[in-house]
Amino acid sequence: MICKNLFSGICALTLINESLEDENLKKYKKLKINSKKSIQKSDLPPEFSDLAFKTINEFIKKTANLNFECAIFFDYITGKILKCAFGDAKHVSLHYDETEFIGKHVASIHNHTKTILNPPSEKNFNILLRPFEDYELIAGQDSLWILKAKGTNKYLAEDLNRSALILKGISEKFSKEESREDELYGTMLLNYINNKDITDIQLNKREYTYEK
Repeated sequence: MICKNLFSGICALTLINESLEDENLKKYKKLKINSKKSIQKSDLPPEFSDLAFKTINEFIKKTANLNFECAIFFDYITGKILKCAFGDAKHVSLHYDETEFIGKHVASIHNHTKTILNPPSEKNFNILLRPFEDYELIAGQDSLWILKAKGTNKYLAEDLNRSALILKGISEKFSKEESREDELYGTMLLNYINNKDITDIQLNKREYTYEK
C-alpha cells in the first residue's frame, strides 16, 4: 500500500511538472517581439545552425525589455526549444533530468534585466557542473555573452564562482556609475578567463546590432 501510494505520488508530481513546463512554453511563445536588438550568425560558434541562430535572435528580441528573467534550453543543431522557465528580476532556475538530453546538442540562454550587470554572474559558471550542456548564453542589455564549456570541472567552477564575486566587488569599489561598473566587471572577467588560457571554458562578448 505504501509503495502504491508512493508511485501514485511520483506520477502526480511528474504530471504537474510536465504541465508547468507546457504552460511556460506557451507563455514564452506568446511573448511579443518588442526590440530591434539582434546578433549576426557569425557572432555564434560555427557549429550553431541557422535554426539555432533564429531561436537565439527571437529570444533576444522577446526578452530585451522584460523586468524578470526567462531561460530556455535548446538544441543548437535543430534550434528546437527543449525546456523553458521564468523567474524574478534577478534569478531563474530550470529543473531537469539529465536523461532528457541524451542525443541532443544542448545550449541555454537567459536574459539579464536592467537591475543586474550584463556579464555572466558567478552562478553562470555552474555550466561546468552540467555534462550535457555545451554552451550558456547570457542576453544582457547591450551585448550577448557566450560561455563554452564542454565537459565538467568542479574545481574550476568553484574557482570561477569565487573569482567572479571578487571581480564584482572590485568593479563596484572603483566605479561611481553603474555603466562603468558593468564595463569594468566584464573586461576583468574576459581577461581573467581568456588571458589565463583556461582550456575547459571560454567566454566571448558580442555587441548587438540594431535593425532598422
